[in-house]
Amino acid sequence: MEFKHVKALGWWNVYFAAKIALYFQDLAGFILIANLALALFLLIKTQYAGAAKAQQLVGVVVAIGLMYFENLLPPFFLPAEQGGGFMTWLGTLAWPMLLTTGLIALAYQYFLRFIEPGVVVAFLAVCVLVDKTNILNMLGADDASVQQVAASNGTEQRAIELTSDQALNASLAEFFDMESQRREPIQSIADDADFDILVLSVCSLGWDDLNMIGLSNHPLFEQFDIVFDRFNAATSYSGPAVIRLLNASCGQKPHSELFSDRYPKCQLATQLAQFEPVLMMNHDGAFDNFLSFINDQSGFDAELEPHTDIRIAQKSFDGTPIFDDLEILMRWHQQRSQRDRNEFAFYNTVSLHDGNRIIGQKAVGNESYRLRASAFLDQLSQFIKTLENSEQNTLLLIVPEHGAGLRGDRMQLPGMREIPAHSITHVPVAARLIGAKRRGPVARVTAQTSHLALSVLINNVIQQQPFQAESYTPASLVSNLPRTRRVSQNEGSTVMEVDGTDYVTLDERTWSAYPAN
Repeated sequence: MEFKHVKALGWWNVYFAAKIALYFQDLAGFILIANLALALFLLIKTQYAGAAKAQQLVGVVVAIGLMYFENLLPPFFLPAEQGGGFMTWLGTLAWPMLLTTGLIALAYQYFLRFIEPGVVVAFLAVCVLVDKTNILNMLGADDASVQQVAASNGTEQRAIELTSDQALNASLAEFFDMESQRREPIQSIADDADFDILVLSVCSLGWDDLNMIGLSNHPLFEQFDIVFDRFNAATSYSGPAVIRLLNASCGQKPHSELFSDRYPKCQLATQLAQFEPVLMMNHDGAFDNFLSFINDQSGFDAELEPHTDIRIAQKSFDGTPIFDDLEILMRWHQQRSQRDRNEFAFYNTVSLHDGNRIIGQKAVGNESYRLRASAFLDQLSQFIKTLENSEQNTLLLIVPEHGAGLRGDRMQLPGMREIPAHSITHVPVAARLIGAKRRGPVARVTAQTSHLALSVLINNVIQQQPFQAESYTPASLVSNLPRTRRVSQNEGSTVMEVDGTDYVTLDERTWSAYPAN
C-alpha cells in the first residue's frame, strides 16, 4: 500500500526516541498525545518547498515547547532568585540528555540501512502507553480480579467526577471563599506580659531537604516544645511567604491578592503594637524588593538593623554579602538586655539559598547545602542555649519560607521552585518557650496547618501566660489550632491536595495529577 501524502520522519525519529529514552530513565516526562500529534503533523507530505520549510519551523517551535512542559528544559523565565537553577539543570539533565541523544543519533545513522526507524519509534511509543496505563497487569488479571474491577467502576467514576477540571476549579474557589471569612485575631495583651516574640524566617529549608542530606534528626529539633508535622508554607517563593507569615491572623489569600491592599486586622505587627518591633536580616533585603514587602505589605514599622562589624559568612549568587546568623542573633540578645520594652523581633536568613558560596569553601550543590544547613542548625541550637542561660523569656518560632527543592521530581529539576510542590512547601515549623517551665511531652501538631495556626498559637501564649505560671503543658497551647487544607500557589501555578492526591494547574483552568517521583 502506498501513502502518497505521508513522508518519513527522518531525523525527527532521533528527537522522539531520545525523549522516550529519557522518560524511561526517570529524567523527564513524556506527553504521549501531544507527541503523537506532533509526529502526525510532521508526517504530512507537502508539495511546495515553502510549505515544507514552514512545517519544519512550526515543528521545531512545538518540539521546544513540549520539551519545556516535559521538564527537559529550564524555565524560559527562570526567576532571578534561583541564581543556581541553570547550573543545577546543566548538571542534572543537560549532560544525560546530550549523551542519550548522541548515542541514539549514532544508532540511527548505523541502523538506517537495516531497519525502518519509524517502526522502532512507534514500538517505543507503545511501550510508553503500556507504562502509563499499566495495561499488562489488566490483561493478566484473573476473573476474580476482573469482577473486582468491574464492581469498583462506580466508585472510580465518582472519583473522576470529583477530580474533573470543573470540580477542582470549584473546590479551589470554595477554599478561597472560606479562607476569606476566617479571622483569628490576637486578643488583649496584659500590661504585665514579660516576654519577647522572636520569629526566625528561614529561606530554603524543607523537611524533604533535611531528609535528603540526613539532618532531619538534628539535635536542634529535640529542643522545641511544639513541632508542626504537616505545616504548609502555601508558596515556594520568599516574598509571598513572608507576606503570608506576617499577615497570619487572616485566612489564606489567593496569590493574586497578596500584593494589593493592606489589612491591619491581619497583620501580626499591628496587633502586637505593645511589643517593640525589631527587624533583622543577614542580607541587605534589596534583592527583589524583599525589604519593601515587609514594610509595605506587613505593617512591620522598623528600620533594618545594621550589619556593622558582623562577619561575612557567605556570598550570595549575585555577589552580595551574607552575614553570620549567630553573630546577628547574639547582638540582638545583648542589646535586648539593655532595653526595657518587650520586643517582637523578626529575623530573616538566606544562608540556605541556592547558589550561595561559603567563604573559604569550594563546596557546591548538595554538599554546600549540607554544610550550610548543618552550620545553621548548630548555631541556632547554640543561640537557644544562650537564651536559656540568660533566663530571657522568649517565644521563639522558626518558620521556613519554603524548601530548597533539592530532590526535584518529574515536573521540576532539583533546585527549581516554579511549581509549589508538596516536597517544597512542607516545612519544619516549631516553637520554643524559653524561660517557661514545661510540664509534659513535646506537642506534635499532626493536623494539616498553615500560617493561621501561628496567630492562634501566639494568642494562646499571650492569654495563658505560661511565662508567669509555675508550669505549662505544650498540649494546652495547641488544642484549638485551626486546620487549613493544603493549597499552594505561585504566580501561574497552583497545587491542591484532594483525597490524598495532589493536583496541579498551570493555566488556572485545566488540572492534572501531580506525578510521583
